[in-house]
Amino acid sequence: MIGKSLNTLDKRHPVNDEIRKCVGVYNFSATIEQDMATLQKFSHIPGIISFICTIRLNNIVVGEGRGTTVLSRINKFLERTVRYAFNASLLDAVAKSLKMLDALQLDVSNQNNDTTVVKREPVVNNTKLYITPKQKGYILELVKTRVKDIEERNRWQSVLDKFTREEASEAIQTLSK
Repeated sequence: MIGKSLNTLDKRHPVNDEIRKCVGVYNFSATIEQDMATLQKFSHIPGIISFICTIRLNNIVVGEGRGTTVLSRINKFLERTVRYAFNASLLDAVAKSLKMLDALQLDVSNQNNDTTVVKREPVVNNTKLYITPKQKGYILELVKTRVKDIEERNRWQSVLDKFTREEASEAIQTLSK
């Protein structure tokens, strides 16, 4: 038997206000392409198949995922092998987009046209979500002193601006080892 305070079916229950904020139409788009960077980097592996999936919500990139597999005697079925990499890229992008969706502070409004409205200002102005200049400088210094491969250094430099503070902390821990 459900206790009176835990009965979420009661429309007056406070949880229903939060639930209403989540319910609505989300206009996502997923663009899936061959991941040429991965294919080039691992061109020494015969039979490699790789996709990159970019998920957008109202033209804002909220997730990017990769899926890779290799044709072999074990994975000899072409359609299944290609689909595996395709699906993996989509699932990876969806999983990674969850952090960004929380950061975007979605506000679903069913009053006007039943579409998702994204509060963009907090993301642009809320620097706590993104890497700090101090973190970026420290990571660049670590990359300069610890990463010998020039391509790998360039990759680090090209993705740093997209890091959140949490991702930057993880990168610092990884590079410091």
